[in-house]
Amino acid sequence: MGSDFVPLTLTEIMDGKRPENRPIRVLCEGVFDLFHIGHIGVLRQAKTAFPDIILVSGVNTDADVITYKGHGTVMSYSERLTSLENCRYVDEVLYDLPYVYDLEYLNRNQIDLVAHDDLPYIPSPDAPVEVLNFYDRFKV
Repeated sequence: MGSDFVPLTLTEIMDGKRPENRPIRVLCEGVFDLFHIGHIGVLRQAKTAFPDIILVSGVNTDADVITYKGHGTVMSYSERLTSLENCRYVDEVLYDLPYVYDLEYLNRNQIDLVAHDDLPYIPSPDAPVEVLNFYDRFKV
């Protein structure tokens, strides 16, 4: 991927700004264990949030799920990836997606926005500017 990627924030997109010569790239990630209609609905909603979207998705590794959630998954990592690879709303799948990522990871993968539920991802208004900038890339 090119190093000339300039991401747009949610604020910019909501104000009508669009990327030049490329679609908006949205990441919708998760564990996606026992892939079901609720997961499909989340992916469909992310895919249709704005016109001209590339929906990028990925699953967290088994090790990260155990570390951060405290339990394993029913489906294997490979089965969870296969579910995403075969979902009609997903355009691209990231492999070995970290459970915790930062702006550098999003920029390296040319991600404009992250589609995610709101908790615990809403920072306090007095959070440092770097944190506020990070969360301006979230679409909840």
